[in-house]
Amino acid sequence: MFLRKYIIPLLLFGFISADLAAQKKSSESGGFIYRRASTVGVKLHSNGWGIEADFYKTNDIFKQKFYRFEIINIRHSKEKKQQPGFSRDITRPYVFGKINSFLAVNATTGRKMMLGEKGRKNGVELSWNYSYGVSLGLLKPYYLLVVKENELLEEIPYSAEEAGIFLNRGRIIGRGRSLLGLDKIKLRPGLTFKTGVTVDYAVFDEFIQAIEAGIQINAYLQRTELMLTETNQFIHPNLYVKLSLGRRFYN
Repeated sequence: MFLRKYIIPLLLFGFISADLAAQKKSSESGGFIYRRASTVGVKLHSNGWGIEADFYKTNDIFKQKFYRFEIINIRHSKEKKQQPGFSRDITRPYVFGKINSFLAVNATTGRKMMLGEKGRKNGVELSWNYSYGVSLGLLKPYYLLVVKENELLEEIPYSAEEAGIFLNRGRIIGRGRSLLGLDKIKLRPGLTFKTGVTVDYAVFDEFIQAIEAGIQINAYLQRTELMLTETNQFIHPNLYVKLSLGRRFYN
Protein backbone atom coordinates (compact mmCIF):
# COMPACT_ATOMS: atom_id res chain seq x y z
CA MET A 1 0.00 0.00 0.00
CA PHE A 2 2.81 2.42 0.82
CA LEU A 3 4.36 1.85 -2.61
CA ARG A 4 1.21 3.03 -4.34
CA LYS A 5 0.83 5.92 -1.96
CA TYR A 6 4.30 7.31 -2.65
CA ILE A 7 4.84 6.25 -6.25
CA ILE A 8 4.52 9.84 -7.51
CA PRO A 9 7.58 11.10 -5.59
CA LEU A 10 9.48 8.10 -6.92
CA LEU A 11 8.55 8.86 -10.52
CA LEU A 12 9.38 12.54 -10.12
CA PHE A 13 12.78 11.74 -8.71
CA GLY A 14 15.33 12.41 -11.44
CA PHE A 15 18.21 14.25 -9.89
CA ILE A 16 21.52 12.48 -10.18
CA SER A 17 24.62 13.30 -8.20
CA ALA A 18 27.83 11.43 -8.71
CA ASP A 19 31.56 11.68 -8.52
CA LEU A 20 33.60 8.66 -9.58
CA ALA A 21 37.31 8.68 -10.14
CA ALA A 22 39.82 6.53 -11.97
CA GLN A 23 39.25 2.85 -12.58
CA LYS A 24 41.55 -0.09 -13.18
CA LYS A 25 41.26 -3.72 -14.26
CA SER A 26 40.90 -6.31 -11.53
CA SER A 27 43.48 -9.03 -12.16
CA GLU A 28 41.56 -11.45 -9.97
CA SER A 29 38.21 -11.28 -11.76
CA GLY A 30 38.53 -9.24 -14.93
CA GLY A 31 36.11 -6.59 -13.61
CA PHE A 32 36.57 -2.91 -12.93
CA ILE A 33 37.48 -1.14 -9.70
CA TYR A 34 36.28 2.40 -9.06
CA ARG A 35 38.29 4.39 -6.55
CA ARG A 36 35.37 6.57 -5.41
CA ALA A 37 31.66 6.69 -6.08
CA SER A 38 28.63 8.64 -4.95
CA THR A 39 24.92 8.12 -5.54
CA VAL A 40 21.62 9.73 -4.60
CA GLY A 41 18.59 7.64 -3.74
CA VAL A 42 14.92 7.95 -2.86
CA LYS A 43 13.19 5.27 -0.84
CA LEU A 44 9.76 4.24 0.34
CA HIS A 45 9.40 2.40 3.60
CA SER A 46 6.51 0.86 5.46
CA ASN A 47 5.85 4.00 7.52
CA GLY A 48 7.04 6.85 5.32
CA TRP A 49 9.66 7.91 2.80
CA GLY A 50 13.28 9.06 2.67
CA ILE A 51 16.13 10.49 0.60
CA GLU A 52 19.80 9.68 0.95
CA ALA A 53 23.29 10.16 -0.44
CA ASP A 54 25.99 7.46 -0.43
CA PHE A 55 29.75 8.00 -0.84
CA TYR A 56 31.87 4.94 -1.63
CA LYS A 57 35.56 4.13 -1.34
CA THR A 58 36.56 1.03 -3.29
CA ASN A 59 39.65 -1.15 -2.95
CA ASP A 60 38.34 -4.21 -4.79
CA ILE A 61 35.13 -5.25 -6.53
CA PHE A 62 34.13 -7.61 -3.72
CA LYS A 63 34.04 -5.15 -0.84
CA GLN A 64 33.35 -1.42 -0.62
CA LYS A 65 33.24 0.98 2.31
CA PHE A 66 30.68 3.76 2.24
CA TYR A 67 29.31 6.70 4.19
CA ARG A 68 25.59 7.43 4.08
CA PHE A 69 23.56 10.52 4.94
CA GLU A 70 19.78 10.34 4.88
CA ILE A 71 16.58 12.04 5.93
CA ILE A 72 13.55 9.86 6.55
CA ASN A 73 9.99 10.58 7.55
CA ILE A 74 8.59 8.18 10.17
CA ARG A 75 4.86 7.88 10.84
CA HIS A 76 3.09 5.89 13.52
CA SER A 77 1.89 2.57 12.16
CA LYS A 78 -1.68 3.36 13.28
CA GLU A 79 -1.91 6.74 11.53
CA LYS A 80 -4.87 6.96 9.19
CA LYS A 81 -6.07 10.01 7.32
CA GLN A 82 -9.75 10.83 7.49
CA GLN A 83 -12.13 13.51 6.34
CA PRO A 84 -13.84 15.92 8.79
CA GLY A 85 -17.26 14.81 9.94
CA PHE A 86 -19.06 17.79 8.42
CA SER A 87 -19.00 19.63 5.11
CA ARG A 88 -17.15 22.93 4.66
CA ASP A 89 -15.38 24.43 1.69
CA ILE A 90 -11.99 24.46 3.48
CA THR A 91 -12.00 21.00 5.01
CA ARG A 92 -8.73 19.04 4.74
CA PRO A 93 -7.82 15.41 5.47
CA TYR A 94 -6.23 14.93 8.89
CA VAL A 95 -5.01 12.23 11.28
CA PHE A 96 -7.14 12.01 14.41
CA GLY A 97 -5.04 11.75 17.59
CA LYS A 98 -1.75 12.70 15.93
CA ILE A 99 0.26 15.20 18.00
CA ASN A 100 3.67 15.31 16.28
CA SER A 101 5.36 14.77 12.93
CA PHE A 102 8.78 13.10 12.92
CA LEU A 103 11.86 13.38 10.69
CA ALA A 104 15.08 11.46 11.33
CA VAL A 105 18.48 12.66 10.10
CA ASN A 106 20.88 9.69 9.95
CA ALA A 107 24.66 9.60 9.47
CA THR A 108 26.09 6.10 9.04
CA THR A 109 29.03 4.09 7.80
CA GLY A 110 28.89 0.64 6.30
CA ARG A 111 30.14 -2.08 3.99
CA LYS A 112 28.87 -3.39 0.66
CA MET A 113 29.87 -6.92 -0.42
CA MET A 114 29.30 -8.56 -3.78
CA LEU A 115 27.35 -11.83 -3.53
CA GLY A 116 28.11 -13.28 -6.95
CA GLU A 117 30.49 -12.57 -9.82
CA LYS A 118 28.71 -14.49 -12.58
CA GLY A 119 25.94 -11.96 -12.99
CA ARG A 120 28.39 -9.08 -12.81
CA LYS A 121 30.15 -10.28 -15.96
CA ASN A 122 26.80 -9.85 -17.73
CA GLY A 123 26.36 -6.33 -16.40
CA VAL A 124 24.28 -7.10 -13.27
CA GLU A 125 25.69 -7.06 -9.76
CA LEU A 126 23.99 -8.54 -6.70
CA SER A 127 25.36 -7.34 -3.37
CA TRP A 128 24.58 -7.25 0.33
CA ASN A 129 25.20 -4.19 2.50
CA TYR A 130 24.85 -3.04 6.07
CA SER A 131 25.31 0.31 7.78
CA TYR A 132 25.08 1.70 11.29
CA GLY A 133 25.44 5.06 12.94
CA VAL A 134 23.72 7.91 14.75
CA SER A 135 20.27 9.39 14.26
CA LEU A 136 18.90 12.78 15.26
CA GLY A 137 15.12 12.85 15.41
CA LEU A 138 13.21 16.08 14.80
CA LEU A 139 9.82 16.09 16.51
CA LYS A 140 7.51 18.86 15.23
CA PRO A 141 4.02 19.65 16.59
CA TYR A 142 1.11 18.58 14.37
CA TYR A 143 -1.47 21.35 13.93
CA LEU A 144 -5.20 21.05 13.37
CA LEU A 145 -7.59 23.67 12.02
CA VAL A 146 -10.46 23.74 14.51
CA VAL A 147 -13.60 25.70 15.34
CA LYS A 148 -13.17 27.50 18.68
CA GLU A 149 -15.98 28.35 21.11
CA ASN A 150 -16.43 31.76 19.50
CA GLU A 151 -16.98 30.03 16.11
CA LEU A 152 -13.66 31.42 14.82
CA LEU A 153 -11.23 29.11 13.03
CA GLU A 154 -7.79 28.60 14.52
CA GLU A 155 -4.79 26.33 13.85
CA ILE A 156 -3.62 24.76 17.10
CA PRO A 157 -1.15 22.06 18.26
CA TYR A 158 -2.05 19.61 20.96
CA SER A 159 -1.84 20.81 24.57
CA ALA A 160 -3.53 19.79 27.81
CA GLU A 161 -5.48 23.05 27.74
CA GLU A 162 -6.74 22.50 24.17
CA ALA A 163 -7.33 18.73 24.48
CA GLY A 164 -11.12 19.11 24.54
CA ILE A 165 -11.10 20.81 21.13
CA PHE A 166 -8.13 18.96 19.62
CA LEU A 167 -9.81 15.58 20.20
CA ASN A 168 -13.34 16.67 19.36
CA ARG A 169 -14.13 15.42 15.84
CA GLY A 170 -17.10 17.77 15.68
CA ARG A 171 -14.78 20.80 15.89
CA ILE A 172 -12.00 19.66 13.54
CA ILE A 173 -11.93 21.25 10.07
CA GLY A 174 -8.73 19.46 9.04
CA ARG A 175 -4.95 19.49 9.09
CA GLY A 176 -3.10 22.72 9.78
CA ARG A 177 -0.34 24.14 7.62
CA SER A 178 2.78 21.95 7.47
CA LEU A 179 5.26 24.74 8.26
CA LEU A 180 3.61 25.65 11.56
CA GLY A 181 5.62 24.59 14.61
CA LEU A 182 9.13 24.86 13.15
CA ASP A 183 10.09 27.01 16.13
CA LYS A 184 8.91 24.29 18.54
CA ILE A 185 10.93 21.34 17.23
CA LYS A 186 12.26 18.91 19.85
CA LEU A 187 15.40 16.81 19.34
CA ARG A 188 15.53 13.05 19.92
CA PRO A 189 19.03 11.45 19.76
CA GLY A 190 19.30 7.80 18.84
CA LEU A 191 20.94 5.07 16.77
CA THR A 192 20.15 3.52 13.40
CA PHE A 193 20.95 0.25 11.62
CA LYS A 194 20.11 -0.88 8.10
CA THR A 195 20.78 -3.96 6.00
CA GLY A 196 19.64 -4.81 2.50
CA VAL A 197 20.29 -6.45 -0.85
CA THR A 198 21.12 -4.33 -3.92
CA VAL A 199 20.75 -5.13 -7.61
CA ASP A 200 22.86 -2.88 -9.87
CA TYR A 201 21.69 -3.13 -13.49
CA ALA A 202 24.47 -1.07 -15.04
CA VAL A 203 27.78 -2.32 -13.68
CA PHE A 204 29.74 -1.51 -16.85
CA ASP A 205 27.56 1.35 -18.07
CA GLU A 206 28.18 5.09 -17.65
CA PHE A 207 25.26 5.41 -15.24
CA ILE A 208 24.49 3.69 -11.96
CA GLN A 209 20.99 2.22 -11.82
CA ALA A 210 20.32 0.21 -8.68
CA ILE A 211 17.38 -1.05 -6.63
CA GLU A 212 17.78 -1.96 -2.97
CA ALA A 213 15.40 -3.67 -0.54
CA GLY A 214 15.87 -4.40 3.14
CA ILE A 215 15.07 -3.50 6.72
CA GLN A 216 15.96 -0.41 8.75
CA ILE A 217 15.72 0.15 12.51
CA ASN A 218 15.78 3.53 14.25
CA ALA A 219 15.96 3.52 18.07
CA TYR A 220 15.77 6.52 20.42
CA LEU A 221 16.42 7.26 24.08
CA GLN A 222 12.85 8.49 24.58
CA ARG A 223 9.51 7.38 23.24
CA THR A 224 8.66 9.15 20.00
CA GLU A 225 5.40 10.93 20.86
CA LEU A 226 3.49 10.65 17.60
CA MET A 227 -0.04 9.70 18.68
CA LEU A 228 -2.08 10.59 21.73
CA THR A 229 -4.55 7.74 21.21
CA GLU A 230 -1.98 4.95 20.57
CA THR A 231 1.10 3.50 22.26
CA ASN A 232 4.31 5.27 21.16
CA GLN A 233 7.58 3.38 20.70
CA PHE A 234 11.31 3.77 21.32
CA ILE A 235 12.17 1.57 18.32
CA HIS A 236 10.92 1.99 14.74
CA PRO A 237 11.57 -0.99 12.40
CA ASN A 238 10.67 -0.55 8.73
CA LEU A 239 10.89 -2.48 5.47
CA TYR A 240 12.08 -0.34 2.57
CA VAL A 241 12.65 -0.21 -1.18
CA LYS A 242 15.16 2.28 -2.61
CA LEU A 243 16.02 3.50 -6.10
CA SER A 244 19.57 4.86 -6.54
CA LEU A 245 20.95 6.70 -9.54
CA GLY A 246 24.46 7.88 -10.30
CA ARG A 247 27.04 8.21 -13.02
CA ARG A 248 30.41 6.70 -13.90
CA PHE A 249 33.17 8.64 -15.63
CA TYR A 250 35.66 6.76 -17.76
CA ASN A 251 39.12 8.35 -17.97
